[in-house]
Amino acid sequence: MSVRIALDPVVDVSSRVLAIPTPGAALLPGLIEEREVFELGSCVTLGEASGGHGVVGLFEGLDRWGEDVPVPTIGCLARVLDINYFEDAGLSATLVGLARVELVELVRREPRVEIRIRRLVANGDAPSYATVRDRALALLASRVGVDVDRATFELARELRGEAFVDAVAGLLSRSADDRRRLLEAIELEARVRWLDFLVTCSTA
Repeated sequence: MSVRIALDPVVDVSSRVLAIPTPGAALLPGLIEEREVFELGSCVTLGEASGGHGVVGLFEGLDRWGEDVPVPTIGCLARVLDINYFEDAGLSATLVGLARVELVELVRREPRVEIRIRRLVANGDAPSYATVRDRALALLASRVGVDVDRATFELARELRGEAFVDAVAGLLSRSADDRRRLLEAIELEARVRWLDFLVTCSTA
């Protein structure tokens, strides 16, 4: 897997951040991924973020606002770890998901989209968490050396609660829809049930 896990990333949830359309599938808190970006405005925004406070909001559908598309309300706050520019156009950005956030207000559209956000923290209990965690770790252990590297597995073992569920479910997600559903699930029990489903599908 090309996805990596960040062990307890430092969460800097600024109330106002620059934002871009999510490049590819939704990024989840605790995951480190490389994303290719070619849209000029997004490239400039990522460059500004990497040279400033280092964080940017990722929201699916952000580029379609104003075209009768509902404003996306839930996204991921990400830190820009590294940027490599392509010779012709575009760039590859290494991003780490920091926190699930809600869009509170569109501050401005030009010259860069800036929004006001608030962090969304998992609420409620998850009685099935312990059992699902054991099943998920057993699945990852069986994949070490196949499509999961040893370092990723060891980091997963260190995570607990919300951080574990987000990161491991992100690793096991097979589609953009899987990622979107997980990102939009606020209650921890809903995320645990989704992780249980992904583990079951992966072992079937």
